[in-house]
Amino acid sequence: MQNELTLSRLINLARRGGEVSYERLSKACGGTPTAKRLHQFENGELKNFPDPETLRALARGTGFSITEIIMAAGRSLGLPVTDDDPDTLRIYGISQAPEKVVNLLRDLGREVAQLAAEASAAEPAAHEDLTKDMLGLAAHKGDRNISPDELPYE
Repeated sequence: MQNELTLSRLINLARRGGEVSYERLSKACGGTPTAKRLHQFENGELKNFPDPETLRALARGTGFSITEIIMAAGRSLGLPVTDDDPDTLRIYGISQAPEKVVNLLRDLGREVAQLAAEASAAEPAAHEDLTKDMLGLAAHKGDRNISPDELPYE
């Protein structure tokens, strides 16, 4: 349910369906956003992304994480925001890797995505069958000369 929250629904949950006043929630947020703005968030159409100060204040006052608030605001603006973006690759422990390694992996990912897009444009089913040569080329373009035999695939 929470991965479907809009900012309107998030504010409504923070107000416990109306038990908490907008003024009280505004005070819990530190005065920003104002009670009037909270009412607009809950009942109106969001037209602009809230500024960073407002996002931090909403996190402080509502108990939701800043990530949940940002995602809810994105959904309120009609952006396709999900917790499980199919284009996101998560690598366990990557936060401990040196920046150089992270940058190399990011470059490699961009190259693979570009090659997949080119293959897909040329032949619709080709993106499902990236070859060993394409991966080797992507690794090479990432400013590190890696032989195809070093890449972790069958």
